[in-house]
Amino acid sequence: MGGTKARRYGSTAKTREQVLEALGVVKVATAAQIRALMCPGTADAATVRGGCKDLEGEGLVLSAGRTSRLEPDGRRITEKLWSLTPSGLEAAAVVLDRCRTTDECQWPTTGSVSGRRHGGCQ
Repeated sequence: MGGTKARRYGSTAKTREQVLEALGVVKVATAAQIRALMCPGTADAATVRGGCKDLEGEGLVLSAGRTSRLEPDGRRITEKLWSLTPSGLEAAAVVLDRCRTTDECQWPTTGSVSGRRHGGCQ
């Protein structure tokens, strides 16, 4: 198996980083949605679910509730929704090379339409 022994659910650093990246952008998602965005080549969402659970153990993500959907064959699938904690938002900002606080960002008075310089914090 491809996990690590240092983590309870065996997730790799790459998987945990992908979870932080995805949740740093979309804010709330199921493991299946994160998998579809970040690692669609994996066989199922178990890899991402392990990453979410390991990050939950580190206090970086939390379960934001549950959602359900119907499969084409009529089965109801219930999944956890995952979201970042305040510490997770900071970790995602580092992974995404974004400003963690407004004090770290440089806000130009002219130029960019969004008002923020491109390329992350400088």
